[in-house]
Amino acid sequence: MGLMSMDAVAPISSGSITVLDDTVTLDLEIALDQVKANLILQTATRSLVKQHGATQLTFHGTGSTHHVPIVVSGSAQAGEICVDLELSITCIGVDAHLSGEVHLGTVELPLPGLGRIEDLSFTVESHVTLARH
Repeated sequence: MGLMSMDAVAPISSGSITVLDDTVTLDLEIALDQVKANLILQTATRSLVKQHGATQLTFHGTGSTHHVPIVVSGSAQAGEICVDLELSITCIGVDAHLSGEVHLGTVELPLPGLGRIEDLSFTVESHVTLARH
């Protein structure tokens, strides 16, 4: 089977962007147990999340304000899975756009006929409204 793309959405359950001097810190929690997608993908994803105890994906990254867009690097962890992740942050007024991509390599999925994916990667895209504290 060739290249295949599927869309899924999971909500950010909490997060913060902190700017101190010229350092940016981004903390996010994404509710993987609330992923929404087509029925087959949603069922498989929720099963995989439950199987690995990965209901929340947490990300902590830091970067510098000297670059536009700001790039924060850190680790994203969900259950026993931990990957390095870089996210770009573009701020426009009170809104921020977050984007990045992760390549996980070979992954076994609980999907009949698609049990193994040779090169699983996912893209992070999010628009958030910022609130000052």
